Amino acid sequence: MNRSKAREAAFSLIFSIDIQGEDIFERLEELKNQLEPADQNHVPFIEGLVKGVYQNLDELDRTISENLREGWSLERISKVSRAALRTAVYELQKTDVPNNAVISEALQLTQRFSDEQDGAFVNGVLASVLRKMEAAQ
Repeated sequence: MNRSKAREAAFSLIFSIDIQGEDIFERLEELKNQLEPADQNHVPFIEGLVKGVYQNLDELDRTISENLREGWSLERISKVSRAALRTAVYELQKTDVPNNAVISEALQLTQRFSDEQDGAFVNGVLASVLRKMEAAQ
């Protein structure tokens, strides 16, 4: 497992928890038990992303909502896009992962689990978030 696969695992948990309202800690334990021994070294990264998203969920959702096109709401966007945006905005705001890598990974995940149209949507929202972050610095 590489960092991209670990991010995909975190994204999948965030998506699943959003849909089914599952307990974060139970899902993380299940994931740990399913991983091969060689992949256990990625558990801290996965846990950090999932816990970070849910500990900062209100702030992340507010940031996403502020960067949606007029007439759009968080509830209106696809669950795949919402999970990708939450993950990416968390990484942009709270980690030192390079911005280009965060956005590229978010687009790949969105396109893999949804379609190009959702990918373009996610790209637009993340570009807006990044512009505002850079302007604030």
